[in-house]
Amino acid sequence: MAGNKSSNSVGTRSSRHRPSSNSHLLFVRGESVISTPKCRCDTFCVLRTAKTVVNYGRKFWGCRNFKGPHDVGCNYFDWLDNWLGNEEVNENGEKEAEIEEFDSKIEENEMLVHEKKLKIKEVDFKLQLYV
Repeated sequence: MAGNKSSNSVGTRSSRHRPSSNSHLLFVRGESVISTPKCRCDTFCVLRTAKTVVNYGRKFWGCRNFKGPHDVGCNYFDWLDNWLGNEEVNENGEKEAEIEEFDSKIEENEMLVHEKKLKIKEVDFKLQLYV
């Protein structure tokens, strides 16, 4: 398992794991690019492939020091498909928050327009009195 390495690619995608200027980016599927998560050792995880009968071929994130010779790893583990699901949920949540913010701004602007229209009617009425 230790022989599997993550491949790096250049790209951008917002996610809950905000890449820093020195973060690793992993090309996963199609044109999707996601940042590589960090484990509890504060090092970038590696993408590994399960060799067990039940999960054979399934990809997972793991501490690069997992089952290492010096027993220094944190045993971080997360299935890639679960992690990608979390990315999509987070991305959708961010989009929903943006939509709510825009809706709120639209309501505020509609109220301002209504107030301005009332003010215009008031000024028009006063002008009619003086003419």
